[in-house]
Amino acid sequence: MNTIEYWAGQDGDAYHQRQTVTDQANVNYFATALRNYDPASAIELGCGDGRNMKALLQLHPLMRFVGVDVNQSALKQAAEYGTTICKSVADPNLPAMVNQADLVYTKGVLIHIPPEQLEQVYDNIYHLSNHLILIGEYFSPRREEILYRGQTGKLWKADFAGELMDRYPDLKLIDYGFHYHRDFYPQDDISWFLMSKGGRP
Repeated sequence: MNTIEYWAGQDGDAYHQRQTVTDQANVNYFATALRNYDPASAIELGCGDGRNMKALLQLHPLMRFVGVDVNQSALKQAAEYGTTICKSVADPNLPAMVNQADLVYTKGVLIHIPPEQLEQVYDNIYHLSNHLILIGEYFSPRREEILYRGQTGKLWKADFAGELMDRYPDLKLIDYGFHYHRDFYPQDDISWFLMSKGGRP
């Protein structure tokens, strides 16, 4: 079973049903990462059921959203918060299908992308953004594969933001941080990196 089939099917359905991160935890995460910015539009690659879009709308009520995911069941819920597209985040046609947004972000998505597909995902992230890119993933200075529910080929941690900046040297790191699983509003141990395209402040 390839990656798209896995996340689009029953395993992907089960993944979204298992999620327990509270709305307040997501609001806290985005309030911290975007504390100096008020983007008017956003694209989430791997939006799932739209819980991140929902949190951002509490902070930026007028924000326009596009969410991309392969799981149709999750997208039915995400449609409440914005426009949805049922495509792989590694689809090379994405930048031609969607207008650029002020903010493009991932949260717990790049960790599930096979390494051989990452460059295309990085290209999509870069070309879809007209200003900000926010990456929130498991960090490791070296790529490491981790067993995911007893399976191989489903989960990695790496320096995703570093790889993205190496690929596109005009990206400037403007903020970064760590969300601890014992935070007041807990979720996974996520390292986040906020970058600006073209050196913009």
